[in-house]
Formats: sequence, structure tokens, C-alpha cells
Amino acid sequence: MGGYAEAGYRIAAAPVDVIPMVSLAGTSLMRNGFQERDAGAMNLDVDAGRTSSLVGSLGVRLRKDYTVSSGSVTPEVRMRWDHEFSNNDHVLEASFSGYPTSAFTIRADRPERNSFAPGFTLTWWTKDNMDLHLTYDGSFSEDSTQHWGTLGLRYTW
Repeated sequence: MGGYAEAGYRIAAAPVDVIPMVSLAGTSLMRNGFQERDAGAMNLDVDAGRTSSLVGSLGVRLRKDYTVSSGSVTPEVRMRWDHEFSNNDHVLEASFSGYPTSAFTIRADRPERNSFAPGFTLTWWTKDNMDLHLTYDGSFSEDSTQHWGTLGLRYTW
């Protein structure tokens, strides 16, 4: 379960439009407990668990619309600072069914508190209600680097 809200205001300026923005993203993951089968005393019993995250962001977008003979082209550059507000530990509590005193905890890495998230999108809007877009986004923190990209085609009527 999750939610996302973003607000920004487009300031038309030369040579590009400036869009300061703020956002908030919240997620909650609830996991049912489960038990393995067919391993006898070594069956793993895992307790139910819950993990949540609340990330606030401040950033800016720089974009410009260019008219071309086939429609318009819009490049956009994004820069954002993300901050994780949750102190939630990401843990899994488990034991072996044949040895109930063998309980153990697995802890995942905590997400970094702060990260820098740059991005770029290039969109070509045709006069035929179609657009082709290419997007790159990244996330860089003290101990994590992530990159992802999207290529999409959209038709509206």
C-alpha cells in the first residue's frame, strides 16, 4: 500500500522554464507469516512483519518546449534531494520448527537518509496525438547507486 503527492509551480523564464517542486511518498509493506514444508525439523517458520517508508523530496525541473515541423520536442532536466523520515528497521524474524529456541533475525540494509536524484526526459509530441519519450533517472547516496531508464510510446484519443 502506498501513496504519492507532488506539487510544483511552473515559472516561465528565458531560456528555460523553472519548476520548483516538493513531494511526499509513503509506502507500507505487510507480510503474512509462513511455514516451509517437507524439511522436517528444518522447516522455516517466519513471523508476519510490516515495513514502512516515508520519503520527502525537494527539487527543481528545468524544461523547454521547442516547436518542430512534426509537433514539439520537450527536454527536461530534474534534480532532487530525497530524505527518508522513517526509522523503521527492515527485519525478518524466523526460527526452525523443530528447534523453537533457534529464533533468529535477519536485518536488511536501512535506506540512506539522504540521496541525490538527477533525471532527464526527452519527449517528442507528434501532431497525431502520439508521443515518444526517453527517460533516465538515478539515485545516489553514500553507499548506494541506482540507474534506470524508460523508453515509451503513447497514443491519446
